[in-house]
Amino acid sequence: MDIISALESDHEEIRGLFKALLKDEQLEMADRKTLFPSLRTKILAHAEAEEKSLYEPLEQRGLLHDEVMEGREEHRLTAQMIDDIETAKLEDDEWMAKVKVLKDVLVHHLEEEEKSMFPEARKAFSSKDAKRMGETYETARDDVEGDQPRG
Repeated sequence: MDIISALESDHEEIRGLFKALLKDEQLEMADRKTLFPSLRTKILAHAEAEEKSLYEPLEQRGLLHDEVMEGREEHRLTAQMIDDIETAKLEDDEWMAKVKVLKDVLVHHLEEEEKSMFPEARKAFSSKDAKRMGETYETARDDVEGDQPRG
């Protein structure tokens, strides 16, 4: 799979995890305990692998500097927000509020990438390079997911 298709697929998976987590504010604690670690793992693995397999090649070509810098900062902010959620108590309203804000920030980030960065990246790389980058992304993501705690 090429890099952009792989990233877009993960974006949809992340959106789906948020939808499941936020579908009902009275979601059982057991469901929160199961869903949030899965979401956390997916987000953190996606961000790290994306930086290695897309952002770095874009930087090496001198492309989309501002977008790459903003993306990295949004990844850093997302990781901080996840840490903050993990310190909140699952049963508190504050926990759900923090998850909703994380969703808003992250969905904005995903949409920015899909609308501005990805079309330019598609033009910048040959199909052969994009496929190789996709393989690099999937390997890096899977490695990071394997290193993440599961709850």
